[in-house]
Amino acid sequence: MVELAGRAAPSAEVLTAILPRLPFEDGAFDAVVGNFVLNHVGRPTDALAELRRVVRPGGRIALTIWADPAPAGQSLLGRAVEAAGVTRPAQLPPLAAEDDFPRTPDGLTMLLAGAGLREPICRTLRWDHRASAEEWWSGPAAGVAFIGQLLLSQPEEARAEVKQHFDSLSRDLLGADGLLHLPHAALLVSASR
Repeated sequence: MVELAGRAAPSAEVLTAILPRLPFEDGAFDAVVGNFVLNHVGRPTDALAELRRVVRPGGRIALTIWADPAPAGQSLLGRAVEAAGVTRPAQLPPLAAEDDFPRTPDGLTMLLAGAGLREPICRTLRWDHRASAEEWWSGPAAGVAFIGQLLLSQPEEARAEVKQHFDSLSRDLLGADGLLHLPHAALLVSASR
């Protein structure tokens, strides 16, 4: 991603940092945008506090997360895993209850308000993602995201069973163009510091 960003904007300074400790001064930015960041951190409240810290007073924060419940296309891989009876291994624990929050418009706006951000506004974005079944399967099969790590933690027989369920469930989402039409939903929230 850093390499792609550098090619897309050669005059921009591209840095790598890891939440919840960013190497920037307090109030260093006029705005912070985080696409699907809170979905991938162990302590969303701590990550949000750090994002708030690096935004100047009066600055803006905009974030997206996946919505819950997930539409059929977005949940396709998860439904295949569930149909195969795959369980979460100990090395991939869920968020602790005290660190989690509801992935709903109210849950997300409450999270931002609790972090001291003003006037959070949330809306739901919906779209159909289109991909071939092989494209949609290949990322998780290579270990991408949580679902990919879950797949890789399984024995080969379990992965094969998940793939069979994926193929079966995919048929309901196949369009006339030969691509999967995968309904998705995300929440977009913005607020001021």
